[in-house]
This record gives sequence, structure tokens and C-alpha cells, in this order.
Amino acid sequence: MNKPAAKKLDAKVVQAETEKASSRILDLLALDGKVTRARATLLECTNGRPAGKVNQAHHPWSVYDVPVEEMEKAMDRMRKAFPENGWTIVKDGPDGSAAKTPTIVANSNDGHLSAEIRLLDERAKGETSVLAVTVVSTCFQSKPED
Repeated sequence: MNKPAAKKLDAKVVQAETEKASSRILDLLALDGKVTRARATLLECTNGRPAGKVNQAHHPWSVYDVPVEEMEKAMDRMRKAFPENGWTIVKDGPDGSAAKTPTIVANSNDGHLSAEIRLLDERAKGETSVLAVTVVSTCFQSKPED
């Protein structure tokens, strides 16, 4: 079966929308900690059509210097906040790692974005615990710049 060609979109607009969604998620988490700052970047989508020309916006960031108990409460808030803000939770539970990291994955109801939140509890190792968030866009083909 042939895969349909990816939609042609303005990469800068997709990156901005991805960052806006990330910012909204940060607000909903309501954590008073330090936040890593990075811009959304473009990554090539595997199996995209046309090959080598299909990308997605990828925006990873994290919150740290917050007690793990507060991060757990933030995860609980997101279980309610995602559906109230136009997202559908598609996974909620431990990941497949040995650490069984608590993970929530949600997709925007318009199908354009996906978000993953993982609570990396590093207390047993004496390291800083982190609430890691990654927001990605759907795959798209960049419109040529005018």
C-alpha cells in the first residue's frame, strides 16, 4: 500500500505551534522549578514520502529542582488537564524500562501534535529527578520559502 505524501506546511509555523503547545503544557503542570530552554527543531520522519523531505517539529524540555512529590502531583493534574484542553490521553502508566518510568502520552484532538511526559525519579541514585516533556508535530513536508 502506498503511503500518502505528507502535507505541505510552513516549517516555522509548525515549530511555533509546537512551542506554543509546550508552553501551555508547562503552564498546566504548574511547577515552580527550573526549566530547560530549547527551541523546537526539525527531525526527519522515517518512512516519509517523499524520502528525505518529510520532517516533524520536535520540542524536548524538562523541569527540575522540584520535589518528586510535586512532579507526581503535576502528572495527576495533567490526567485531568489534557482532556479539558483538547488532548486525548493514549497511554498512562509505566514505560517498558526496568525503572518502569511513569509516562503519559497524549495526542491533540486535531491530530497535529503529540506530547509525552515522563517522571524520571533519580532519588535512589542521588541524582536530580526530572519531569521530561517532549512535544512533536505530525510529519509534514516543508513549503518552499517565498
